[in-house]
Formats: sequence, C-alpha cells, structure tokens
Amino acid sequence: MMFYATNLTAQQSRVPADVQYTLLTKIMTFDRKFAAHAGAEVAIGIVYQRHVAESRTAADELAQAIGRSHIKAINGLRVHVVMVDVESTAALQSALHDDPVDIAYIMPLKGDDVADIIGVVQRVRARSFTGVPEYVALGVCAGIGIKRSLPEIIINLAAAKAAGQDFSAQLLKLSRVV
Repeated sequence: MMFYATNLTAQQSRVPADVQYTLLTKIMTFDRKFAAHAGAEVAIGIVYQRHVAESRTAADELAQAIGRSHIKAINGLRVHVVMVDVESTAALQSALHDDPVDIAYIMPLKGDDVADIIGVVQRVRARSFTGVPEYVALGVCAGIGIKRSLPEIIINLAAAKAAGQDFSAQLLKLSRVV
C-alpha cells in the first residue's frame, strides 16, 4: 500500500523533546541488530526544514534536549548529533551519503515534502524515528505519540524490517504496531 502526504502541513510534535530522546534511546536497546549497524558511535541526524518555523524549532529543541541529557550513549556507543537541513530531496540524499547517520530523526515537515523525504531515508536504509505520529504510517520506522495523556511507542514493522531493524517481542508488546 502506498501513502501520499501531499495534503499534510507541518505537524507539531506532541511529546516534549527530552521525553522523545529518552524513549528513542530505550527503543534502540530493543533493536537486536543495532550494534552491528552502528559504527564506533551513534550518529543521530536531525532532519528538519530551516524555512519551516515549526520544523526548525522542534530540531533546536531536540538538539538542546540531547545536549542536556545525561544519556550520552546508546548500547555503549557515544551519541553524535548531525543537523540535516532539508532544502530538497537531492540535497538530503547527498547529505546522508556524505555524512551517514545511524538514526534519521524526522522533525515536523512541510506536507508536500514528507513522503519524498521519508523515501530518501528509506533508500539509504537509515533507522528512522519521529515525534510526529502520522509519519510512522508513511514509512518512518518508529515514533512517539500520545495515548490517554501518556507517551505511546508506535512501530511501523515493515519499515523497520526494511531498514534492517529487529525489534524484540518485548518492545512490540509495549507498542502500537502499524
């Protein structure tokens, strides 16, 4: 099934950036293939659009939350942040090729570009994560939403498997799988 995001506008992240980052680090510990995928350190690429205020603000908040966090490693691998401003899908493809990331953390984006950007991330087989729940159904591997005022883990199992992830059954039981 193919999804198109042509009518979406930039979506606001619903869970605070520090909670998103903490949950990301926990979720990655349940990916049995993550250590083999990552290099000497974990490169988190924060994918955002500088010209979209909501995207830029969310990216800045996440980068600051990671900087303030006491969590400096995932599975014993030091975390390194790369800001990836998406001006075009070609620029994103080039940026991810020149400076590969282990996790593409997709911020709220202008709707017309969402499906194309997710497609580029899928082609480079990066693990993807988001705080915009709607993006998980569009092909992002995992995300965080809200259910009954609490954070909810959402997993796109097909996208995760395509990116080489192997989440444990324990995580899948705790998640909403789409």
